[in-house]
Amino acid sequence: MGTALGIVLATGAGDVGLHRLRRFDHRQQSGQTAAEGAIGQQPAAPAAPAPQQADSIDPALVPLDPAAIRQLHATIRTLPALVRIVGFSKAFHKRFQIPADAPSIADRICQRRHHDWIEAFLVSHR
Repeated sequence: MGTALGIVLATGAGDVGLHRLRRFDHRQQSGQTAAEGAIGQQPAAPAAPAPQQADSIDPALVPLDPAAIRQLHATIRTLPALVRIVGFSKAFHKRFQIPADAPSIADRICQRRHHDWIEAFLVSHR
């Protein structure tokens, strides 16, 4: 058996097991794991757990499904014109900071917060 750079080199089939045993024993004494010894580096720090997507989404920002949006549009159309144009439209613009020059608010009704606000508006104006 010979050595090179302080590593025992196995010369025969029987020496391979002894060589591995010596390397394993050396790593155990130095506190190094097999993976660290094989790579020659310290292991990377464990990655921080990814935040739960479902937990981090504000429920008010959850998108509405197309059927709910159609239902809201239909309900809004049943309001008397004066209430719909003057009351609802202006209040929606103000509440959700929609520019005054926006031609329509129909495409802006797309989140749970819009649904909840519209429901509250309808209850207070019926």
